[in-house]
This record gives sequence, structure tokens and C-alpha cells, in this order.
Amino acid sequence: MPSPNRNRGPSAAEENRNALVDAARRVLAESGSAAPFSSIAREAGVGQGSLYRHFPNRAELTLVVFEENLAQLGELAGERTTSLADFVRAVVRQAIDSVGFGEVAGGLVDDDALRPFESRFRAMAATVLARHTDQGATPILSVDDFLLAIRVVTSVLSMTRVDDRVRIADEVLRLLAPTIGPVRVA
Repeated sequence: MPSPNRNRGPSAAEENRNALVDAARRVLAESGSAAPFSSIAREAGVGQGSLYRHFPNRAELTLVVFEENLAQLGELAGERTTSLADFVRAVVRQAIDSVGFGEVAGGLVDDDALRPFESRFRAMAATVLARHTDQGATPILSVDDFLLAIRVVTSVLSMTRVDDRVRIADEVLRLLAPTIGPVRVA
């Protein structure tokens, strides 16, 4: 009977990659973008060598993990019926589910490789904010102000236990209501 730890070589590459992405999604959701790379490999049940073969740096793995989240927000931002409250709720919900996503989208992670991600998110916010101007009037808030609001929410969530994140997010959103309008995620 073969050893369960036997190196299967290239035949395990796709399985290992998928395990790494799934593990990174869980680890980044819980611990944020600063989670040790080694914890992702350990969670996936692979060695660090396998991790670095698939993802030579943290940014590449982060982009793969959060691409689906960003795509969902892009679809929502593109819908003409999406209100600012709908968009804020979706962004904060994703930050509740994954602190790492909120950190990257809000620009809290200083990594040049992640700038395209932040730029795409910024463009989505601009689209939603522009939709809510009153026939050429000044937008409710600037894109920079919106990103700052997301940073505030994400920063607080990164220090909050998973079980308390929805409640805390709603409390922070209540404080930000004069700027972004009334939004609740609960």
C-alpha cells in the first residue's frame, strides 16, 4: 500500500493549487492580508515549496482569492438599479466575510502589485457614486471619501471577532450615515 505522504509530483499540481486558494480564502477571511504565508500552506496541507511554485508572492495569491469577490461587486456596480446603499452593503458584507478583501479593496495593503485591484474597485465606486448625482450636481461624496469610509469599516472589522462583525459593522455604518446615508448589513 502506498504511503499517504508520497509525493505525487506534477499530477497533484492542480489539486494543490485549488487547496491553496481555498485555504487562503479561509485564512485571509479570518486573519486578514497579513496572515503568515506558512499558515496558508499548512491549512492547505501542502509544503511551502508548493505554495511558492503556484504563487511566488502574496499579491498573486491575494488577487486570485479575491477576483471572484471583485467580479461580483463589478456586476452589482454595473446594474443601473444599484443604489449607493446597495453597493455599500455588498462591500461591507464582503469585508465582514473576509477582512482581507476589505483591506485590499480599501487600499490598506501597500503593495504595488495590488494597485490594479484597488483601481478596479475605485472605478466601481466612481460608477455608483456618479449614478447618484442629481443631474450633474456634486456627488454625495468623493471616491476618496468613499474609500476612506471603507477603510474605517475594514480597520474596525479587522480587530473584531468573527461573531461580532455584523453588529460592529452596523454600528460603524450608523456613525458614517451622515456621509454615506443609512445602511445596515444585518
